Amino acid sequence: MKWLRILMFRKPLGNSIDDVKSRLIFIFSVIALTSSSLVFFSFSLHLIFNENTQIERHLMSFESIAKDHFTLVKDDFS
Repeated sequence: MKWLRILMFRKPLGNSIDDVKSRLIFIFSVIALTSSSLVFFSFSLHLIFNENTQIERHLMSFESIAKDHFTLVKDDFS
C-alpha cells in the first residue's frame, strides 16, 4: 500500500493539514473501494450459485399448466 501512495503523491507526506487530508482521502477511498467490491462480488456469487434453483422453482410453478396443455394438444398431427 505504501508503494501505491508513493506512486500517487510523488513526494513524502508530512504532517501538514494538506498532507493529512491527502492521507485520509486515500485511506477512505481504499476502504470504500474494497468494501464495495466485496459486497458486489459476494452478491454476484450468490446470484450465480442460486440461478439454477430459481429457474427450477419458476418452471415448477408452471408444471400444472404445462400438463393441462399437453393433454389438450395430444392429438398433434405433426
